[in-house]
Amino acid sequence: NAFRSLSEEDLINQLQLFSNIRENISANTKYNEPIGKQLYLELDYMFTKIDQTPIRDYFDRVDNQLVLDGEISSLFESQWMYHNTGFTLKRNRKKLNLTAGLQYMNATLRAMDNGVQLNSDEHFQYVLPAMSARLKMKGTKSIELGYMTRMNAPEISQMVTQVNNLNPNYIILGNPNLSPEYVHTLRLNYSS
Repeated sequence: NAFRSLSEEDLINQLQLFSNIRENISANTKYNEPIGKQLYLELDYMFTKIDQTPIRDYFDRVDNQLVLDGEISSLFESQWMYHNTGFTLKRNRKKLNLTAGLQYMNATLRAMDNGVQLNSDEHFQYVLPAMSARLKMKGTKSIELGYMTRMNAPEISQMVTQVNNLNPNYIILGNPNLSPEYVHTLRLNYSS
């Protein structure tokens, strides 16, 4: 191995200040109505708003002075708004419980980088089905089969368009044009 000594150009003398402001607002309402013998209909609506503002300020030390590095400092803002509405049918019997539901989700994303809007209020629409069946067996034994879908929004760290210079040897640059992922979950549970 051969090592060379570091020169002044190889040294980074930097103060890095990070903060993250996150505000969540959520409200939901549900209405249950019996529509037959051991059969129930549930109607629901949910509103969610998530505002997130990560602030990254990088200050270089120049002659014992802190100078803001405007090229890599950033103020990124994102706002997700979700409207979910749907229904669920539930059938409860002594040995078998069945549930089937359908949700409609309308999601809106607004992203800004240093005051510049990165997208034009992108809208995403999803139909999210879910169903489950639970069979009670002898004693305390039971088996449950379930299927559900959901939307998984990209994290703010994946969307920030300014360079993350926390580690200069591993530079990360986000993508504000990421779309949410549609997730399917299938589960089988056995209890005894």
